[in-house]
Amino acid sequence: MTAFAWHGLALRGAWFAHKAHPVSVIAAVACLVAPLAWWGGVQRARQHHDALTVQLAQLRQDLARPLASAVPRVDANEQNWRVLMNTLTPASALESPVRGVLDIARRAELEVLRADYRYECQPVKWVCAYRIELPLSGDYPALRWYAEQVLASWPQVSLDELQFRRDAVDESEVHVQMVFTVHLRGAGTPGAAP
Repeated sequence: MTAFAWHGLALRGAWFAHKAHPVSVIAAVACLVAPLAWWGGVQRARQHHDALTVQLAQLRQDLARPLASAVPRVDANEQNWRVLMNTLTPASALESPVRGVLDIARRAELEVLRADYRYECQPVKWVCAYRIELPLSGDYPALRWYAEQVLASWPQVSLDELQFRRDAVDESEVHVQMVFTVHLRGAGTPGAAP
């Protein structure tokens, strides 16, 4: 088309817009613009589809890879297990921490009224426990020093129960029930030093 033809078409469009009803003009413009908008939407949908196809292919490649190569082996748990097992007393050497608990009571000049012992082992037998129930009598500072010394001297010993009783308010002697547990390494524990 020549420049004159475009000019003539533009004049006819202006005349139509001037003489026609405004709704007709809007409808005509919408009919011209709608296919362009539809085509642009189709193009965007194709681009989005192509991007999703690439992502899906990448995910399929990741899933096809063996899991062992995807996740590096972490030896921190195994190392922590070894440290724990080597800290615990072997079940065959139980006498040492029990004697230590009683020796510290003598050094604190506490009266050991009696001692009850109970050995517990889980079905797996990797970690066992030896409970020592001690009813003691003495003054509060000596009892506190005793508990602190036992826990500081034996890292595999825990203080599980502590009950105080005083016969009278003005009495300096305190009766206390302490329950210690000696955590033991069972026979055949994996990862433990012999």
